[in-house]
Amino acid sequence: MAKVKAIVSFAGADLSMYPGEEREIDDKLAASLSEAGHVEILSVKEKKPSTSEEAPKKEAKKNEGKRTKRADS
Repeated sequence: MAKVKAIVSFAGADLSMYPGEEREIDDKLAASLSEAGHVEILSVKEKKPSTSEEAPKKEAKKNEGKRTKRADS
C-alpha cells in the first residue's frame, strides 16, 4: 500500500480524490496515477510477509446451526 496525496481532482471506476486529499491505495494504482501526474506518492508501506502460523480457522460443528426435527411434530 502506498500513501498518496492528490495533486488534481480526478474520478474513476475505482477511486476519486480531490486536491490535497491523502489516502492509502494499492502500489500499482499509485504508480499509475503518479505517472499521469494526478498524485504525489508520500510513502510506501511494505507488505507484511504472510506466515503459516496465522490463527487457524474455526471449523463448524457437524450440526451447528441446523434445526432438528421433533418426533412429536
